[in-house]
Amino acid sequence: MKIYDNPLRGSGIGADVPMARGVLRTVARPVRTMLAACPVHAETPLLDQTDLSGMLGIGALRIKDERQRMGLGSFKALGGAYAVACAVKARAEALLGRAVYAEELTSDNVKAVVGNLHVICASAGNHGLSVAAGARVFGVKASIYLSGSVPEAFAERLRGIGATVVRAGEIYEESMAAAEAASRDEGMLISDSTWPGYVDPALVVLEGYTVLAAEIAEAMDPPSHIFLQAGVGGMASAVAATLRDAWGAGPKIVVVEPDAAACLLDGVKAGGPVTAVGPVSNMGRLDCKDPSHVALEYLAREADAFVTISDVEADAAVARLAEAGLESSPSGAAGLAALMTCGEAERAALGLSAESCVLTVMSEGAV
Repeated sequence: MKIYDNPLRGSGIGADVPMARGVLRTVARPVRTMLAACPVHAETPLLDQTDLSGMLGIGALRIKDERQRMGLGSFKALGGAYAVACAVKARAEALLGRAVYAEELTSDNVKAVVGNLHVICASAGNHGLSVAAGARVFGVKASIYLSGSVPEAFAERLRGIGATVVRAGEIYEESMAAAEAASRDEGMLISDSTWPGYVDPALVVLEGYTVLAAEIAEAMDPPSHIFLQAGVGGMASAVAATLRDAWGAGPKIVVVEPDAAACLLDGVKAGGPVTAVGPVSNMGRLDCKDPSHVALEYLAREADAFVTISDVEADAAVARLAEAGLESSPSGAAGLAALMTCGEAERAALGLSAESCVLTVMSEGAV
């Protein structure tokens, strides 16, 4: 485990650095209104882990449990489905020539005019499920591009909810390139990352994640520390930005990445987006070598520190959490893994004490 203080905290990446940028809206009310059209949308629990906080020598531990979000097993259920809903609304309004309200989105009248909408994404896991589920709810076509490394069981799950699965390449980056190419001719690309030339609708996906943070802010007082795991940085940036707006500069925000894929930390060190270099990590949903530019922009400004953890440390934490009845994956528990790995030196560096209240997110269930 390694800790890096963020030298860009408060200032962020310079405006002169060439990168994709966007304004993330942190008001969750419009997202909630739209997601209300999904019959399985509901708030997820905020767990108070008294026993675990005692074991870790901190005052309190609160865990936002996303393992059952909308029946899809992760926080990503929020983003993809919301982006599909927004795409359906925009298409319906253009074709009907009038405003279309959230409660109409699943009506036969709307489905009749948007049925030829085709949404496309690449996925290594949960984002594809969210896009596919949103497409099923709103009656449009979805094609999900998977690399050869994604298990066939996941492909079958996607097919089971009506998506077309396209195998492309051996790694995620290759499936992403194939999805982007297909979207130029066949449909709308809904990615959860951003890069030059592509910000929307990925920015809408990130705004979907603000619901998670809004639920937290309504359920608890500001903690002393927030540990957020990150891949391309979508969830971490949306939660960090929303909670900064709600709670101000008080909480210390710690971003956790695999040491094999620290693309956000590397970007902060370089002062702009770079491609991380490293082997494959067992934190599969976090094993991202290229950051979302918008996420990097926000986290460079809002995060106080970046932490990298090893696969061994993530596995050890998952085993301990399972013993405590909190089953997750190395990706889903990475924020907790960083907290659980802290020794005396790391606790001192992060300002952790017996009085600390720590918030983290269990972002997915056991895989």
